[in-house]
Formats: sequence, C-alpha cells, structure tokens
Amino acid sequence: MSVSANISVNLAKKIDTNIYSAIEIIKNMLNNGWRVIHKNKIFYLPVGDIGDFIWQSEKIDENEFLELVKEKEIAHEIIGVSMYWKDSDIGFSLIIFETYDLSFNIMINRIRIDLSNKYDVTDVSWYLERILPCIETDKLTITRITFTQD
Repeated sequence: MSVSANISVNLAKKIDTNIYSAIEIIKNMLNNGWRVIHKNKIFYLPVGDIGDFIWQSEKIDENEFLELVKEKEIAHEIIGVSMYWKDSDIGFSLIIFETYDLSFNIMINRIRIDLSNKYDVTDVSWYLERILPCIETDKLTITRITFTQD
C-alpha cells in the first residue's frame, strides 16, 4: 500500500499589495537548496492546463520554466512543478494556487522517521525545515500549516 503525504501552507499578504508572485516563491526555493531539473528535465504543469493536472516532463532550462510560470500566472492558472533537494532524489510536487495556498505532495523518495519498520511515518520536520524559510517573503507570511498522511 502506498502512502500519500501532503503539507499544505496558507499564506497571507504582509503588506497591502496586489503583487503575488509564484516566481518569487520558486526562485527563493531554488536559491535555498531546491532544484527543478532532474535527469535533465523539468516535470511541471504546462500552460493551458486549467486544473486537469496533466503533468509533462520536458528538457528545458530554469529560465524557460520561469517564463512558463509567468505565462500561467497571467492566465490565472494553477502552477505545478516537481522539486528536488540539492543533489538527491528526495522531493515533492509543489502546487501553487492563486489564493495564496501551497500544496507540497511528498511522494518522491519520501523521508521517513525510523520507527523500527513498525510504522511508515513521514519525517515532516525534515521537509518543514527546508521549505518554510523559502516561502515566507517580505510580502507574504505563513498563516497556517497542515500535514496529512494517508
């Protein structure tokens, strides 16, 4: 039986601005140990995917991907990308909604707490320590964090 683990984060504006940028969040993550390129490809939701979640994998660079994110933001589309920690195969699929909500689907070589193989529990603190500092910006603050595992 496979395990589904997810961290949901709700954000709110710190200052009165209409500017919300998924690119800013993604760049913060890229500057703090996360990457989007894995085996020379990026796994993401393409422009025109309006909630169908038909992911694609393509050999593009980070700048090309960020341009696609910009197009998706302009079109008010859900943004999705798989991200990986530094030089590892550990990662998640990040979904960024226009409503300041983020969803981290922890499914890529999920890190587990060692409980003598009795329980299959995600080491959520490992992820939180590496994600939360990247998503709180000068414009956005974290208002709620939820972790679920099924």
